[in-house]
Amino acid sequence: PDGFCVVKPDMVKDFLAPLPVTAIPGVGDVLAEKLRKLGIETIGDVQKFPREVFKSVFGRGGEELYDMCMGIDNRPVEPPKERKQLSFERTFEKDIKDRKILRQKLLLIADHIAERLSKRELVARTVTLKVRFHDFSMITRSQTLNLPTRSHEIISETAEKLLDKVPRIPIRLLGISVSNLSPLVGRPAEIFIDTQRAEKLIDALIAIRDKYGYTSIKRAFELMGDRE
Repeated sequence: PDGFCVVKPDMVKDFLAPLPVTAIPGVGDVLAEKLRKLGIETIGDVQKFPREVFKSVFGRGGEELYDMCMGIDNRPVEPPKERKQLSFERTFEKDIKDRKILRQKLLLIADHIAERLSKRELVARTVTLKVRFHDFSMITRSQTLNLPTRSHEIISETAEKLLDKVPRIPIRLLGISVSNLSPLVGRPAEIFIDTQRAEKLIDALIAIRDKYGYTSIKRAFELMGDRE
């Protein structure tokens, strides 16, 4: 279930045997070719040899390869590192100075950020705006929220306020990143009372886009942009 397969210790060798030797981490094209010259193409082929053969031919690396093919790996299991931030940015074909257009671009960028947060079941407290100007100089502006959110509306409104603090000169790139991330699951429900409606909308958008494609559904501001 859920794509998991449990291999018991006494089944490991038989489970690995039919797999190509390239399934072992560290076995690239060069090593695979050397093994082929020895008549070794699968992990099962490796298992037929004594360990000393691989030690004499390939040294310590040969011993490690042999152990892995036998299902022996004493390296500690390390959990995946927690993501520190999520970001999305757009570079424009031409510099943009019109604040109305820039705000529309921010809405689209915030939409991507909110969707990524929702898919990962995360909320964020800090919103950072990244701006690159026509002369390729760059600045960032950040704001830390009182409460964590994954709401498109809150993220976009915060980014717009940060944009108001940016010099009114032509802009080539806009980006939003969110940090101070934490899991959505298990956090107090009352934190999200003001944003539950917006977050349900994001969940609905994700479901439709996953099934029919990202452009299958648009927000009103995107349709207005198309008409213009």
